Amino acid sequence: MDRVAVTVDSADVDAIHLGRGCTGTIREIEVVQHRVDGVKVSEGAHDLVVEKGVITCVGQKPGSHQDGVQVMGGARITFRELDIECPTRSSGFFVRQGGQGSEPPTDIVCEDCHILGGGYSVRVNESVRSGVRNSTVCEGSFGAVKILAGAVDPVDEGNRRILCD
Repeated sequence: MDRVAVTVDSADVDAIHLGRGCTGTIREIEVVQHRVDGVKVSEGAHDLVVEKGVITCVGQKPGSHQDGVQVMGGARITFRELDIECPTRSSGFFVRQGGQGSEPPTDIVCEDCHILGGGYSVRVNESVRSGVRNSTVCEGSFGAVKILAGAVDPVDEGNRRILCD
């Protein structure tokens, strides 16, 4: 697929959902999200590359959780050259096995990305070999990258942590 562009301004839906059977290459994504998650990855997505894109969170449903990218499952997925701007209370890039999932996210990495989140820009929890590499990560209100105890062999390599406006 060459390009996927989605704007969500009033519905309480994730802009892009990558799930069972999703595989291959997406050359570019563009997301503008006013309510919940920009991209959600669930169990069954595998062997996928998103080559570049922009995810912008410009609003949030009151009382909801919102991430630029939320990974709850999947295997061998690489996001490259994403510019994630989600300054709301949650994360720009968040990896954690979903409550209904039987397998943790495995080998899910954002490479050469620029990530801004409101809490921690990047959070990595129950997963295997997942995280960020060679990326610029902005300091959120709690920090830039938070690796939690549930992460097995987390990826946090070659990243620059900076203050962003």
